[in-house]
Amino acid sequence: ATHLHSLIPHPVSIYSSDLLRARETADTIATPFSTPVIASHDWREIDFGDFEGLTYQEIETRYPEHLGFFTEPDRYAPLHGESLPDVVQRTQSALTHILHEQPSSQNIIIVSHGGAFRGLLCTLLGMPLRRQWQLRIDIASITAVDLSFDDDGSLLATLLLLNMSEKYMGMVQ
Repeated sequence: ATHLHSLIPHPVSIYSSDLLRARETADTIATPFSTPVIASHDWREIDFGDFEGLTYQEIETRYPEHLGFFTEPDRYAPLHGESLPDVVQRTQSALTHILHEQPSSQNIIIVSHGGAFRGLLCTLLGMPLRRQWQLRIDIASITAVDLSFDDDGSLLATLLLLNMSEKYMGMVQ
């Protein structure tokens, strides 16, 4: 996160998942800006239930009858986990709340997790949730979205940057 500071405009607010890894990243980003971090459960990763910590191959071997999440995440959740539509509802509600609190044209930073962001991005960009796997989001990468409201109050999103990280900037071999 420290190598990416030159790409980050000064934020008026920084929001973060309340999980340790994301919170530490948010604190690292916030330090040079002297901006407080607002941590919230809303930005947590999807609860993968019994799939937590397993590779796809391990899930396929252990739970072959529960693979619907990978092809139809709008209909199936990970076994004993959270559905992607529930994650989208949680993150979209939090985002809408933030946008109504912040003055327009202000930069905010949200530090979250790949699964939560993929679902939210699909929704913001009008993509079906089953296409979420086409959005690669690496750890400690930057994704930038320009958000505004149209005349009827609907949220408009324009993807400006996806998955910018140190390895794509030639800083890490």
